[in-house]
Amino acid sequence: MERPNNVSVDSHCSVLEYKIFKKALRATLKFAFYYFVPIYSATE
Repeated sequence: MERPNNVSVDSHCSVLEYKIFKKALRATLKFAFYYFVPIYSATE
């Protein structure tokens, strides 16, 4: 009976980590976009 519980908890944790990772990745991309685009357009 313990194994299904462990598996569900592990999958839930992985889903949570994936959501956090995706949110962090999106924030990083947005920061990079707003930070590098003005510099790039200024050098053009």
